Amino acid sequence: MADIPRKSTLKKVLLVTIIFSFSVLLLGGFYIFKSMAPRPDRVVSEDGQTLFTRDQIIGGQAIYEKYGLMDYGSVLGHGSYLGPDYTAESLHVYINAMHQYYAKKKFIKILLISRMASKPTLKTRSFTRSAKTVMMNKQKL
Repeated sequence: MADIPRKSTLKKVLLVTIIFSFSVLLLGGFYIFKSMAPRPDRVVSEDGQTLFTRDQIIGGQAIYEKYGLMDYGSVLGHGSYLGPDYTAESLHVYINAMHQYYAKKKFIKILLISRMASKPTLKTRSFTRSAKTVMMNKQKL
């Protein structure tokens, strides 16, 4: 008869633990969903031409997940430690392309000047939350 109160106490502890654990999981999932990076409805060039849409972005993410590319590198600090950091690599390619753009624009000007000119362009925000659109200027293309 002494076992009956003990069993009911263990059941209550187990129930409280399960409820607490799932509450933490649900709350964490909610905050992750709330703080995820914004996905624009479309990305447009300066002249208004649509470069790609939200559906294409999501499709690219699905391909990325389908082939398990997280095992071969990391994006935004998430993923494998064995491969390259795709975020850093894409930023490197992006900045080098901007340097080449400014060097061609200035023709014979030295590359150092074009590097100084590209810094303000990188820091300008081109995402508008109300229109859910990203504007890509000629330098960023």
